[in-house]
Amino acid sequence: MTNICAHAFYFWESIQIYNYMFGITDYVLLEKISELKN
Repeated sequence: MTNICAHAFYFWESIQIYNYMFGITDYVLLEKISELKN
């Protein structure tokens, strides 16, 4: 049971890291697009 909980926690942490990284990427892309429009 402990192994399953640890694995689920690790899986959740990795999802959070991916969301954070992709969020930054989206933000940078939006900044670049707005610069190009101006």
